[in-house]
Amino acid sequence: MKYIILLAILLVACQPTVICNAPYIHSGTECCIDLNEDLACDENIPEKIVEKTEGEDMIKEVKIYVCPSGAEVTDPKLCTVDTEEEIEVPSSKVTAEFDLIKDRIKNKDQAVFVLALSSELSETDTFEISSLDENWIVKTYPLRNPVTLAVAAGSTSRLTINIEATHLMEDQEYFIDLLIKGLESKEELTTTIKITVI
Repeated sequence: MKYIILLAILLVACQPTVICNAPYIHSGTECCIDLNEDLACDENIPEKIVEKTEGEDMIKEVKIYVCPSGAEVTDPKLCTVDTEEEIEVPSSKVTAEFDLIKDRIKNKDQAVFVLALSSELSETDTFEISSLDENWIVKTYPLRNPVTLAVAAGSTSRLTINIEATHLMEDQEYFIDLLIKGLESKEELTTTIKITVI
């Protein structure tokens, strides 16, 4: 008797969990579609019946569902919620290019790049260059802290930068994100460089 009760408890406890992804919601032990996001199943998705001729003697009846977007589908589960909005991303008025001098380094050595920073801003701005990776630092010679580069409006300025690990690194490739930020304009640019430790 106690084995039957134990078996019943195990069967009840081991029921599969149903996961419903948007635009679906839980309805008992199943998922149902909720296109209008009112937390209620959308039971009344409009439908129409279309007769299609397949061959000379065969007529097939097909249900067509009309989604809120106006799309016609053969299964209401194919209706999707249009959540895409056009978001205008302002184009950067600052671009960065790197000329490689030395990107393969030994531990305790420095990678060397020439940064060409172009600005289409209407005024001169000074840009701070820093590493977003705490394992790497950006330096210049002569030493400047923070590392900065002034760029006149509508022009390009160049600066030789050295990138050094803060501690011993394993022999492999590293992708380091650099942040270039205008001190006046607040214009920001993130760029990635590759350094190989050998």
